[in-house]
Amino acid sequence: RKTLEGERIDLILRKRTDQRSDQQNQYYHGVVVKLLADSTGYTTDEMHENLKRMFLSTKDEHGLIRIGSTATLKPLEFKEYLDRIIRWAAIDLLIPIPEPSEVDY
Repeated sequence: RKTLEGERIDLILRKRTDQRSDQQNQYYHGVVVKLLADSTGYTTDEMHENLKRMFLSTKDEHGLIRIGSTATLKPLEFKEYLDRIIRWAAIDLLIPIPEPSEVDY
């Protein structure tokens, strides 16, 4: 058993940032974005950009649009983002998106 006794060590403290899981990311890109892109004729990159524009954009005080990034979303925020997309796809596009437990990705 190796110990650090007598060794010089560095201890780094930084603010913890919770990011979405790899599983959430794989489901989003491999199932949600791909299914919507395939169903609408867009590329996956185009669909990803459109989804961000639709569900992560805000207007500033000048009326300019700021499009958010999925990379900055925390796990719960990302789940809410996914839920909004899935609801929109079902209602507006009539495209059912399977739950993560129903697919391999």
